[in-house]
Amino acid sequence: MSNWKTLALLGASMIAVSACSQSQENIDIATGNHREIEVKEQTHYLELTELGVGHLTPADRRRVELFVENFADDGYGPIVLSAPDGSREAVRAITSIRSILSRAGVLPDNITVGGYQPAAGNAAPLVLAYKSYQAHVPGCSTVNEHDWTDLRSNSSVGSFGCAVNENIAMMIAKPGDLLGERKIGDGDSSRQLTVYEKYRLGQSTASSQEADGSSTQQ
Repeated sequence: MSNWKTLALLGASMIAVSACSQSQENIDIATGNHREIEVKEQTHYLELTELGVGHLTPADRRRVELFVENFADDGYGPIVLSAPDGSREAVRAITSIRSILSRAGVLPDNITVGGYQPAAGNAAPLVLAYKSYQAHVPGCSTVNEHDWTDLRSNSSVGSFGCAVNENIAMMIAKPGDLLGERKIGDGDSSRQLTVYEKYRLGQSTASSQEADGSSTQQ
């Protein structure tokens, strides 16, 4: 084979290889790594300064109740009560707060009490805190940030995959579950045995359907 034919074939092969190569960004898009859902931690605080003689004011009591309601919706871990060292009023107020938490269904194991050294001359509040998690998709841009008239490249825009993953992130009821914060409860062994027995006998293992669309276990 002549040299020019060899060079021609080599050039064609190089063009083919370059045509098949993909940028790292395109590879990430194809493998789903372009816009992964991430979880960020947030800490929520409530400061109580009007402790008086150790009893919560009606306004502070309501603030604590709302704080606990929010904790029940998206909180993880314990509620932490931090009282200024040496404050008898704060210690008495903690008793009232424990009562509110108990009525809201917060178990004693989910309540942590600690103290802190207040700064001289500053107000020393009683602080309640808990953590929550938020699912989000980092790096997403809005549609109006793109120049849709730029057709120089066939690459995907920066927001590719954002809409779908952002919708999924908003539908996650407990984002902390993505980090394994909650343990999976034990399965219903009696139900499993029932399903297995029906399967072994060749019977339907599906739940019966009611007229209103609900289902009942058989």
